[in-house]
Amino acid sequence: MSDRIDQFRTEHSEEGIGPLIWEALRAAIFLVARSRPPAEMLHELANEFALYMSTGRLSQAMAHATSEAHFAALLRARARQFIDGKLRTDESERLIDRAEKILEKDTRFESHGPPRLRRWTIKGGSSEPLSGGPAEVQALARATPLPASARRMSRTTQIASRVCSNPDLGDFLYVALRGASGTLLLADIRQLLDDRFSLRRPETISVSRRIGESSPLELILSGPPVEASDVEAQSVAVDALKMLSVRDIAILTVRLECANSAAAAGRLGMPSTAIDDTVGRCCRIILDLSGDDFAVTLRVLEILAGPR
Repeated sequence: MSDRIDQFRTEHSEEGIGPLIWEALRAAIFLVARSRPPAEMLHELANEFALYMSTGRLSQAMAHATSEAHFAALLRARARQFIDGKLRTDESERLIDRAEKILEKDTRFESHGPPRLRRWTIKGGSSEPLSGGPAEVQALARATPLPASARRMSRTTQIASRVCSNPDLGDFLYVALRGASGTLLLADIRQLLDDRFSLRRPETISVSRRIGESSPLELILSGPPVEASDVEAQSVAVDALKMLSVRDIAILTVRLECANSAAAAGRLGMPSTAIDDTVGRCCRIILDLSGDDFAVTLRVLEILAGPR
């Protein structure tokens, strides 16, 4: 099949989303979502995805793409982000709903202010508003330990609000509010939960702009253990294979088998800087395709490198 990237660019400049781009968007969301929502929702999902992409994301993908295959892979990455965002929004709503019920019923908590502006604290705590604003809420989220029942939460599935038990969630809220300088609005508690349970995810189409000169492989390997969907990882691996050479994968495999670049250089008979450059480029490509998901990227690296 001939590369139609120029046709896509022309259509985008003239129509925004024309028939070619619509079919590409539809194909991307169908491929990524086929195992997630019921079949009858797929067409509605495709329309929502087109609207999601039309707010500048499509222009970014078009500017970034070097070929039709690359464009399709970037659309699939955006489709994964889109679906993951919908799942996280649903998860966030369930978690804040449970938290509000716990605050209402648990005698360890009390509230101040009118119903629409209720501020929550621990029983006997300060009735003054939180003094530090959003920055303090972010600090509280970082300082409050994640409940044991939620520590194995997958970033790619809808399970955090299921695996975090109500007693654990109540204890989490108590520890967080006990450490606050004042009372928290329900909106503050939502931010606290979203931040601590990783229910908000940054969008990026090129992770290299975010991690700068850091070694992406070291960042990926040093991250906390998080479950990743094998279905999603397999899909990303297929996309990555279209963009990586046999040489790239061979170098990547040896580097993963060795403790460091110097050891890999000894095995391959090439400079360690060349190995770092190749592995860094491979990791950035995979991160790009996974929507900056380190857990999925690590699983893709394992798939590409094969059993060790």
